[in-house]
Order: sequence, then structure tokens, then C-alpha cells
Amino acid sequence: MKPTANQASDLDHLLAKPNTVLLDIREEYEYEDDHLDSLHIPMAEVKSRIDELKLYDNIIVCCRSGNRAYAMNHTLNQHLPSKNISYLEGGLDAYRNLHANA
Repeated sequence: MKPTANQASDLDHLLAKPNTVLLDIREEYEYEDDHLDSLHIPMAEVKSRIDELKLYDNIIVCCRSGNRAYAMNHTLNQHLPSKNISYLEGGLDAYRNLHANA
């Protein structure tokens, strides 16, 4: 199954949907530097903390550029097949660039 991508321009609208979470999988130091309102679970910890994600119907995975989120999308689909899992294409960089130019 090909991962589902979300555009930075759609993120605010998507996060307004009920039972939706933005999952930030960056490292602690990256998250502390800059983050959106999100659930922070570093990529290396996601599998061991999968139960925390079962609470949500819609999970949007994000990282800085979208590459780690793209990879994590596949893993989450294997562990949570009944959930709607997607990733933020271009990552937080794309989101920040979009809002910097608005």
C-alpha cells in the first residue's frame, strides 16, 4: 500500500477533524527547537508506544522534511490497519515555508 500524503496547505483543515492527531516523530532536540501542537514520539520509540496511537482514528505523521514520516507511515499501517494514517509531504519545512509566505 502506497502511503497517503497530505499537503502542507491542508494540514490545519485536517487537524480540525474529530479524533485526529499530528504525530511528530523527530528527535527530542528537534522537537524542542520548533514544533506544532502535536503528539511527540521519537521515531525509535513509536513501535513500543503504539498503544498511545490506538486512541485516534486519523494519524498524520510528520518530521522535518517528510522522509522519516513517509517511512513511518508504512510501519504504522502494519500495526494499526484499521486507522487512517497519512504523512505530511515536505514535512514541517513545507508547512513553515507556506506560512512564512502567506
